[in-house]
Amino acid sequence: MALGDILRSFAAIGSPRGLAHDGRSLWYSESITDNIFQLDPRDATIQRSFISPGARAGDLAHDGRSLWTMNSVTALVHQLNPRDGTVQRSFATPEASPLAMTFHENTLWVMHSGTPTVFQLRPRDGVVLRTFVPDIATNGLGMASDGRGLWFSSSVFDELRLVSPRNGLLYRSVASPGATPRGLAVDGRTLWHCDSTTDIIYQLSLQ
Repeated sequence: MALGDILRSFAAIGSPRGLAHDGRSLWYSESITDNIFQLDPRDATIQRSFISPGARAGDLAHDGRSLWTMNSVTALVHQLNPRDGTVQRSFATPEASPLAMTFHENTLWVMHSGTPTVFQLRPRDGVVLRTFVPDIATNGLGMASDGRGLWFSSSVFDELRLVSPRNGLLYRSVASPGATPRGLAVDGRTLWHCDSTTDIIYQLSLQ
């Protein structure tokens, strides 16, 4: 088994955009109905769904208790109650058109359209703690933490790239399964990824 090999795949409802893993369930957002779905990653059974705050449901992140999402139109980050989607707090992103987000080292990391800069944010109020420029070019449409580095989906190279959050240097890269790589999530052992051209969610090897 090699890095990036497809372990499983299944069709998403609608067009998937963001992904998150909470340790048991997989969450994804889709852009046609702006729904957020919780599903069982073993068989893709939908466990619950609710409407994302605002239009254009964006990327997702999970901090172990709350679900987070972003809106590229309003440039807001929302902390949600995962039981019913109730908004618990919101704050503005540092720049317009946020595209990707994840939790890493108990802080929120956000990337925007048209700029290569990643912002590390304090999750209680969105204060910028620091920034770095990853080696992925611009427009990372998905982001996930594996505990050591940050994975990005690069729409420029159609690759999934793991970079250092300290200096942005590239650790590893692998070709994406589809032509429009988007959301990413790590479950501790494998990498989950969705593509908005194939509308498929993939489970990939991290070996």
